[in-house]
Amino acid sequence: MFEGIIISKTMRYLLVLLYINPGKEYYLREIARRIKQQPNLVRNNLRRLERTGMIKSRRSGISIYYSVNPNHAIYPHIKSIVEIVYVADRRLYANLKDK
Repeated sequence: MFEGIIISKTMRYLLVLLYINPGKEYYLREIARRIKQQPNLVRNNLRRLERTGMIKSRRSGISIYYSVNPNHAIYPHIKSIVEIVYVADRRLYANLKDK
């Protein structure tokens, strides 16, 4: 479903992780481990999303934490799409939802 819109597997998993857990912050290696992708791929996609303003980051010591930006103009639309994708492909994304 999402594959036809967003070609990058890393970006798809990244969006699902961040948008189905909107109040949560993650650091790079945690994201890479959760979505089972290489840290460099994750870092590049995080930078793209941050440049658009869809996600935000904050530094704490040497770690950088990433989370969605709920103030972004398209946040509610992306969240709705991600929720539909998550429900439709729950088997694929089941391990990304925090409890």
